[in-house]
Amino acid sequence: MQLLKYGLNYSIKKPASTYAANLVAEMERAIQLLDVKMQNTYRIMATNKLKQIINSTNQTNVLQKRQLHVMKELNKKLTTENAIVTQADKGKTIVIINSKGYSEKVHSLHSQQFQYIDQTPHR
Repeated sequence: MQLLKYGLNYSIKKPASTYAANLVAEMERAIQLLDVKMQNTYRIMATNKLKQIINSTNQTNVLQKRQLHVMKELNKKLTTENAIVTQADKGKTIVIINSKGYSEKVHSLHSQQFQYIDQTPHR
């Protein structure tokens, strides 16, 4: 349930290893634009920073795996129970509701007759 507290826009981070090759290529491309005398200095700085990023993400990898497991289990449970996760009408609250009940409620609201009031000023 802790995962649901993050909200509908929450995204589980990808491990750095999935985008490390791309990052190295982009760094090298940027370094090539620098003065030749400065390139090796910036390569060393970029390499150290990349190592720092990869080492720091290895510690959060356990949390990511746990979150992915929870998401899969939640998705499985929602599928078997025929339920959906949606945002409540008011506020930023997340609700889990039966999809059949939700469909019936939407259909009943849609089929209601509404009386429209003319709001144009009369003189």
